Amino acid sequence: MDDSQTRVGFERAVSAWLADPTDGQALDEVLIPLARADPAGALELVRVRAGSPDADVRAVAAWLLFRVADVGDAQVRHRAAGLAAELYPGEDDPDVLVGLVRTFEFAGAGTRFGLSVLIALAAHPDSAVRFSVASALSSVIGAAPEMSEIVAAAAVPADSAAEPGPLSDRNPRSSADDRPSRSEDARPAQLLTVNVDLPAYPAANAELLTVNADLPAYPAANAELLIANADLEAGELRPGVAELIVLMGDVDQDVRDWATFGLGAQLDDDGPLIRRALWERTDDPYQDVREEAVRGLARRGDRRVLPLLARLLELETVGVAVFDAAAELADPSLVPLLREFSGAGSAIEACERGTAG
Repeated sequence: MDDSQTRVGFERAVSAWLADPTDGQALDEVLIPLARADPAGALELVRVRAGSPDADVRAVAAWLLFRVADVGDAQVRHRAAGLAAELYPGEDDPDVLVGLVRTFEFAGAGTRFGLSVLIALAAHPDSAVRFSVASALSSVIGAAPEMSEIVAAAAVPADSAAEPGPLSDRNPRSSADDRPSRSEDARPAQLLTVNVDLPAYPAANAELLTVNADLPAYPAANAELLIANADLEAGELRPGVAELIVLMGDVDQDVRDWATFGLGAQLDDDGPLIRRALWERTDDPYQDVREEAVRGLARRGDRRVLPLLARLLELETVGVAVFDAAAELADPSLVPLLREFSGAGSAIEACERGTAG
């Protein structure tokens, strides 16, 4: 694909964005072929168009950037993450920031500069940005690999790269429509708080949330923060985990949901602060968050969660997180409750083989 075709394709993507910014499929139909055909050319196009004074053009450039990271090999992902970090300072448009965060998510671990950006954006006032951070953090948390590992990974044949997909495909979750039969729990979200001690950001409600002194500060989105200074010791949490704990108490239920999923199901970190954060979410007004909290505790072998799991199984509708939690605990007392649901076969088998702890 030559430069003129790439430019024409990008303009088509901008037109699709202006027609409907929520139509990701229309954007992907144009941008994924550009990212696949010439990753280097696509990255250069992003660099140029990301300097536009038009936020819509920058947003499409950021979308192209995360799709390059999505379909590219290890070296391309590393370059895409580096460009995202370069474009971040001074950017204030939420749609552009979401695209940059998604780039770090698809680039995965090994981008320490990406983790710094995510930590800085965890307190952003726009819920879409915080949601993208909540989704991305568990993928990015971790030590950066050596360049030799990046080069070795790049040796994998290009046709073995993963197929691109929606953000949710990388962190599979059940939607309400996919829940095994019995009606959706739709209680309203409430203001929630969490416990963390972080480095210092100006917060919207006179509280202080701190993240990273050398990156742009954002007002905290939560109206309150319960600070547990006495419990937090240096080195107790890996970088980024404290921010996930903050996001688990976000005012937006979807942010809480994905943050709880990220910490509880995607990471294996454990300790008193993590257990407390998960237990706090077990009485969340949003059912999905409660389910993720229970799964996270079950994965860590906390059998005290068994009564809460049993209560969830008495509901008409549950998500796969509940079945995963049941399989983790493998308690025979759950079998009669599980039999009320389709799709619980694996959990039933695990509970039938298990013995009550």
